[in-house]
Order: sequence, then structure tokens, then C-alpha cells
Amino acid sequence: MKNYKNAIIWYEKAIESGGKSPTLFENIEKSKSLIQERINAVSTNPILQSKIADYQKIKRKTEKSLEALEKALIPLQKIKDSYFNLIKERKDIIETTKK
Repeated sequence: MKNYKNAIIWYEKAIESGGKSPTLFENIEKSKSLIQERINAVSTNPILQSKIADYQKIKRKTEKSLEALEKALIPLQKIKDSYFNLIKERKDIIETTKK
């Protein structure tokens, strides 16, 4: 995490220099290097990889569950729409007969 924060600092220094600093490219390269170190640390850590895999499984299951739920709600939405249409028609009929 420290390297990641350092990379952000170096990027900010590069941006602040507006390209005028002779160390601009050096700062950018340091930033890239630190970020790559972080990526490598994550990609080689078996615990993190396991957690990422677990997250991806849960995400896929959740997405499938949400799709199934949406499909199940379609008939209920149609019933609800029909019900409110009947209520509206009934009100219209009552209003018409009152006149």
C-alpha cells in the first residue's frame, strides 16, 4: 500500500511540473514501476487470489439470482398493471353512471 501511495505522489509531482521538470519522465517511470510492483504483489499472493476468485463466484451467482428475480417479477408486474387498469375502469364506469 505504501508503494501505491508513493506512485500517486510521483504522478502528482509529474502533473504539477507541467512537463517543465527535467525529472518528469523519471517520476512517471517511478510511478509505473511502483504500480507494477503493487500489481505483481497482488497477482502473486495466493490468499488475495483466493479472495478474488471467491468474489467472482459470488458475483456471478448474484447476477444470475438477480436475472431470475427480474424474470419472476415480470408476471407480477403484469398482474399489478391489470389490477390498476381494472380499478381505473371501475372508477370511470362509476363516474359515468353518476352523470
